[in-house]
Formats: sequence, structure tokens, C-alpha cells
Amino acid sequence: MKKFNLILLVLSIIFIGACSSSKFKMVNKTEFSPQFLVGTWKMKDKMQYEKWTQIGPTEWMGVAYDMTSGLADITENLKIYKSDKDWILEVKHKENQFTPVYFKQQNDPFWTGYFVNEKHDFPQVISYRRGLEGILYAQIKDLKATNMIDFEFVSETNK
Repeated sequence: MKKFNLILLVLSIIFIGACSSSKFKMVNKTEFSPQFLVGTWKMKDKMQYEKWTQIGPTEWMGVAYDMTSGLADITENLKIYKSDKDWILEVKHKENQFTPVYFKQQNDPFWTGYFVNEKHDFPQVISYRRGLEGILYAQIKDLKATNMIDFEFVSETNK
């Protein structure tokens, strides 16, 4: 009986040790890619657009423009590129005389493209994700999400 208890104790220690040493592994982890942005996107119920194209293996360019007047009024120049190991979103907005502001990509379970610049006044976070049936959602906000603006775009590429 003592031998049986000793074997049971040793097996229990081995089993517990094996269970506690296992680490969480993320399944299907893929590197970020801005490819989901490629195309022309019209803001729902407005004459405002974003158009994205891939210009290199790790570089995408976008332009935001307003067609309300019948002519394209460029409001933003955008670029997403890989710098060393980080993905960067560069935003040049008309309100800032097209001076570049840089946001660093971070992983987020909800947003495919989630970019942060804690030092910028507003926005500090810019996010993108694809929805169903040709919808693109975007959001700008501060870090505490007390000031947040949501955007919904419809694909113009496949029309």
C-alpha cells in the first residue's frame, strides 16, 4: 500500500508540474497588414472619401477628400508603413497645415488597425476595422475615450 501511495504521489507531482508549466499560446496569430484598407471608401451620408492603395510590400498610402463642392478638396494625406519592427500611421491633416503626426500600431482584439500617439492632443487613437458587406469602420478618440468620433464608410471600389 505504501508503494502504491508513493507512486500515486509521484504521478500527481508530475501531472501538476506538467499542467502548471504550460504557457498560453495564441492560435492563428498573424502579423498586422493594412491590406484591408485598399480601395475607395465613401463616408455614409456624406460626400467625403478615403482612398487607399498599396505602393510597396510594407507601405500603403491614403488620401481623404471632400467632394461636397463638386471638386476634390484634400483634407488628409495618410501613410501606413513598417519602420523596423513597428507599423506607423502618418497623418498629415489640412487643419494642421499638413504637418505629419505619427501613430504607432498596437494590437487590439476589436480593431484591425489600432494606432496610438499618447503625446498628440487629439486624436490620440485612430482605429480601423472592416465590417460585413463592404463596410469600413473608423474611430478617432482620446486615450480615455471621453472624446470619440465614429465613422462608417461604404466601399465604392466594387460599384
